[in-house]
Amino acid sequence: MNSLAIPVLNISTGIILLKNKIAAHTYHIRIQSQDFSQIQSVTGSAIDIYQSNPHYDLQPVVQQYAFWDYEPVHHIADIAITICCDHEEKKWIENLQQGDTLFFRLLCGSWVPDQAADHYILISDIKALSQLYEINRALPVSKTVTAVAYAEQEDYLFPDLDQSFPVKTFLISP
Repeated sequence: MNSLAIPVLNISTGIILLKNKIAAHTYHIRIQSQDFSQIQSVTGSAIDIYQSNPHYDLQPVVQQYAFWDYEPVHHIADIAITICCDHEEKKWIENLQQGDTLFFRLLCGSWVPDQAADHYILISDIKALSQLYEINRALPVSKTVTAVAYAEQEDYLFPDLDQSFPVKTFLISP
């Protein structure tokens, strides 16, 4: 007798506390979830966010996003979502509202920066700019950090959350 094994995914839920458009193609969302208590460090960490309820949708669309910031006392994470050309992702983020339940999966791993250098150059596409900001905050303030982001135009750029550790950011056309 053949049986079809259904994979068990460790799916977590959170509540959307905030959604703001912060640049031409970028939204800032703030999520609160008790499941974030499993996180040791967010530097370099990411989550898979489902664009529908994966318990009911047999083929849910899932996108990976890097943590922008994490507040461990109240288990609140900030994520920047940049949409370049995916129309379904754009429709999903535009319909997402404060108070909505979000389904996600925590991804293991974090990045511990080597602090031996005096100057760091962080390079990424615009979708990971928030992750560059998070890495910048993980480095000692005595270090010089420059970020290079690949993007179509200047209005794709957005500043870091609180500007307490500003980083000089340059835009390069892909």
